[in-house]
Amino acid sequence: MYMNGKILTMEDQEERTQDARAVLVCDGRVQAVGDDETLRAMAGGHARIVNLANRTLCPAFIDAHSHFLAVAHSMLQVDLSEVESLEEMSLRIGRYIAAHHIAPGNFVVCRGFDPQQAGGYPPLEAMDALAPGYALVIQHPSGHAGMVNTLALEKLGITPQTRDPEGGRIGRDGERLNGYLEENAFLMVQSTLPAPDMDALMQAMQQAQSLYASHGIVTVQEGLMLSSMLPMYRELLERGLLTLDVVGYPSPQDYGAFAEAFPRSAGGYDRRFRLGGVKILLDGSPQARTAFLSEPYEGEKQGYRGYPAMTLRETVEAVMYADKLGVQLLAHCNGDAAAQQMIDACRKAQELGADLARIRPVMIHAQLLRPDQMEDLKALHITPSFFVAHVYHWGEVHEGNLGPKRAEHISPLASAKAHGLPFTLHQDAPVIQPNVLETLWVACERRTRRGVQMGPEECVTAEDALRAVTVDAARQYGEADKGVIRPGMRADFVILSGNPLEVPAQALRDLRVEETIREGRTIWRREGPETPGVFSAEEAEMPEENRHDAGCIPDERL
Repeated sequence: MYMNGKILTMEDQEERTQDARAVLVCDGRVQAVGDDETLRAMAGGHARIVNLANRTLCPAFIDAHSHFLAVAHSMLQVDLSEVESLEEMSLRIGRYIAAHHIAPGNFVVCRGFDPQQAGGYPPLEAMDALAPGYALVIQHPSGHAGMVNTLALEKLGITPQTRDPEGGRIGRDGERLNGYLEENAFLMVQSTLPAPDMDALMQAMQQAQSLYASHGIVTVQEGLMLSSMLPMYRELLERGLLTLDVVGYPSPQDYGAFAEAFPRSAGGYDRRFRLGGVKILLDGSPQARTAFLSEPYEGEKQGYRGYPAMTLRETVEAVMYADKLGVQLLAHCNGDAAAQQMIDACRKAQELGADLARIRPVMIHAQLLRPDQMEDLKALHITPSFFVAHVYHWGEVHEGNLGPKRAEHISPLASAKAHGLPFTLHQDAPVIQPNVLETLWVACERRTRRGVQMGPEECVTAEDALRAVTVDAARQYGEADKGVIRPGMRADFVILSGNPLEVPAQALRDLRVEETIREGRTIWRREGPETPGVFSAEEAEMPEENRHDAGCIPDERL
C-alpha cells in the first residue's frame, strides 16, 4: 500500500477518484484507490507499507517515441555534445580510442556533434587529422546527417561516382567528396556500420534500460527497426534481459522479417517485447535544414525548402500496408509539407478503404504542424507526438533557419489543445536524454537556452503536459491498462520529489524521479536518500517486513 503522499491518478475528470489518498497493489495490478483506513482494512493487515513521505505518486511515464537500440549504441560511442573546437574533439576521440583499445583501421563512431556550437562541420582534411588511421563517423544530434573521413568513405564504398540516394545527399565540393552525408545517405551508413561486440551491446542495452527507468519511464519505443537489428533483438530476448516494455516499429520492408522472427510479439508482449506497427520517414530535420517545408528556409535565395524522403504514392502504399496488417502506422514528419503529405496519403488510403481508426496513425515530431492542418488530423484519427524540447535545445537555431514567426510556433501544443486534438510528448532519445521532467518544463514554459520565451501562446498547463506522457501516451499505443491509476490497471508508477501540478512551472525541471515501479516492483530508485521516509506512529508499530521506506536503496535494481 502506497500512502502518506500526493496521489495523481490522471483519470479523466468525470472518472476521477475523489479521495485518492492511498493505493493498494496486489500481483502487479492496482487493487483499490481511496483513503488509507479503508484500504488498510481491505488488506487485512497484510499490506507492505510504502511511505511516500509527502512525495508524489503518479502513473509511470510512457515514452511516446525514441530509439532504444540507438540509446544503447550511444553508450558505445564518443560523446561530442557541447564541443566547441577541433582540439576538444580530437582530445575526446583520442581518449576513447585509448580507453577502448581500438585497433587502427576500425570504425570510430561519434555522437551528438552540433555544428552550430562548433562553428560548422570540420572540412574533410580536418576529419582525417582527428583520427589518423581510423574510419571516423560523426553524427549530428538529430541523427539525420553527419561527416565521415576519407578512410570511412573508402570502407563504405562511396566514391565521386556514387549517386545521391533518393531522399538523401552526398556532399561534394565540385567533383570532390567533402565527407558530408545527409538523410538517406547518412542512414545508409548507419545501417552498414559493423555491429559491436554482442556482449558489450547487451550490457549497453541494460544500461539504456536503467537510464530510461531513472527518468520514470517503464514503456519504451524502438522507433525504427531495420533487418540489421534482428540478431541484436534475438539475443536480447533469448537472454531475457528486458526489464522495461519495448514496443518496436519496423519499416514496412522489414516488418515481415520481424513478425517471422518473433511471431508471439506480433499479437502482444513476449518477453517484454511487442511489435507495435510500422514506421516511415517523410522528411528530415529542421535544425539540419532537411525538413520538408511549404515555404523556403530563411535566407535561401533559390527557394530551397527541404525535400521529401518518400513520394506520395509510396506513402499511400505504406498506409495501405499497415491497414492490411491491421497494425499502427508511425510517420516521421517535421516540416509542414511533410505533414501535408501524410494527411493527403491518409485521406487517399481512407478513400481506398483503409480503416484509419483501427491503425491509429501517429505523426512523429509534428514540429511545424499548422493550425489549418489540425482539423484534418482529427478527422483522419492522426495523433501528433510533439518533440517540444526542441524549443529549449535548438530554439535559436530554429529562429535562424525558419525566421522568428515560424520558429515561435514549433510544437504547437496549445493550438492542438484548442482544436480538441489529443497529443503526446517525447524526447526522441538518443537525440536528447529521455528526461521527461525537462519536457514537461519546456511544454509549460517554452524557454530557449538563452532564457528567451519562444511562442508563449503555445504553452500548456502542467496537467496537459503530464497527461501527454501518461494517459494520452497509453492511448497512442492502444494499451488500455497503462497511464492511469485505478483498479485493474497495471501498477506502473513513478515517485516524484514534488507535485508537478502544484509547483511553479519554472520549477518543473527541478523535480526529481525518486523511484520507478513496474507492476508493483521497484526497478529503479535514487541511491543515497537525501530525504528519508518518515513513518507514522501507526507504521512504527508494524513489523519491519511490512514497512518500506521509499527512500532506501532497493534490494533489486537494474
